Amino acid sequence: QFLRILMARKAIIIATLLASLVTAVIVSQLLPPRYEARSRVILDLIKPDPVTGQLIATNMLRNYISTQMQLIEDLQTAEPVIDKLGWANDPALIESYARATDGKGTDIRRWRAQQIADNTKASMVEGSNILEISYRGSSPEFAKQIADLIRDTFIEQNLRSTRETSARTADWYRDQAERAKADLTAAEDARTR
Repeated sequence: QFLRILMARKAIIIATLLASLVTAVIVSQLLPPRYEARSRVILDLIKPDPVTGQLIATNMLRNYISTQMQLIEDLQTAEPVIDKLGWANDPALIESYARATDGKGTDIRRWRAQQIADNTKASMVEGSNILEISYRGSSPEFAKQIADLIRDTFIEQNLRSTRETSARTADWYRDQAERAKADLTAAEDARTR
């Protein structure tokens, strides 16, 4: 009975199938090609902090990884990529920006950075400490260039952040050492007296 129903409606089924096929072919021809490039970064999750000797707590590990992925997909990482490419000063891009925004909205640097951030995704490679950065672009070379620049910018920002944190920690230890030295000097003077 079910097969008889299908046979009775075979014209509708075939027409729907052909319409879907034609629509898929037309859409695939009209949409510009998209290429995905990937770049990887190893996160040092199991190394202790060189100053404090502490490891990242297991319960904080998920938050740490999530934060790193958000930083990769953020404008904070995309804007320096725009600067490295020199897109903020490119006359063709400035004209494209003016047409797209009618002179309203944010500056061109932020506008282009938002486009890069929208096409950037970060994910962890299953069962590893590897963070994978993927970027979708209109050509394979362009996508690879942007993915590599995002990776390099992310590493630079992490290094800068680590240096600043280490410098603050070193200043704190220096202050503590100076206080301890002053206390020691005062104790020695008191004992001598």
